[in-house]
Amino acid sequence: MDVVSNCKCICGEAPIWNKNDNKVYWVDTENPYCYRMDLSTKFVERIVVIDSIQAMGRRFSGGWIAQSATNLLLLDDELQLEKDLGRLLPLDSRCVLNDSIVGPDGRYYIGYYDPVINTNKVGGLIRVDHDYTVEIILEGYAVPNGIAFSLDAKKMYLTEMFASRILEFDFDIESGTVNNKKIFATIKENSIYPDGLIIDRDGYLWSGQWQGFRIIRYNPAGNIDKVVDVPVPTPTCLAALPNNLIFITTAQKGCSVEQLEQFDLSGNCFIHNIEINPDEVSVFISN
Repeated sequence: MDVVSNCKCICGEAPIWNKNDNKVYWVDTENPYCYRMDLSTKFVERIVVIDSIQAMGRRFSGGWIAQSATNLLLLDDELQLEKDLGRLLPLDSRCVLNDSIVGPDGRYYIGYYDPVINTNKVGGLIRVDHDYTVEIILEGYAVPNGIAFSLDAKKMYLTEMFASRILEFDFDIESGTVNNKKIFATIKENSIYPDGLIIDRDGYLWSGQWQGFRIIRYNPAGNIDKVVDVPVPTPTCLAALPNNLIFITTAQKGCSVEQLEQFDLSGNCFIHNIEINPDEVSVFISN
């Protein structure tokens, strides 16, 4: 596993490969920085942005849709603000926005959670439609985090991080709604939590494992197929790259002082050679 960026993010998250420029983009959720790496040269730029971006997705017309901890944003190709679409949650809510994905229907799906009490089941999932209208489609979860869709777009997977499980729902691509919740997989070890998700070309689900020193591949039945060690405690999220490569973001957040001293690569990004479907990052959000 190769270290590809010495970015030392407090919480590196939400990597996405943009096939239009062959660059990988990711965020530091604790700082007003986004990063962009040219896959050909491995040159990394740190871009100062309007706020601490939590995650983002490509818009079909160009640029990005993204969210700060509270607001929905439209960014241009250089990640500069085009439009602030406003707060997504009520003013009296202490919940903040989290991970997100552009779905196979072209809508944008964003998790939210209680940052004060992580186990508090007040989190949920927001759907942003093509006209930027917003609807909460799931409620009552403890830190909804990574989101992924099956290759046939009939299933949605959602990490419920501080319930230590990954959930599976039936997904209706026409309406952008989910139902028939099932437990797909659980993490049984104490103090290890599932985080970001992607689907590979075989329909297997990959999960970053917070404080687990690993990423895990699950088969469609929810059984562990493969465990890949990561040389830092907290791998957060993953992205599919060309040539059977997977990009892994990590965090310093959540690590003890002793861990940060021992594992000083925490917060950097890694590339590993695993067969992943790059079409997972296709996007359709219109302007």
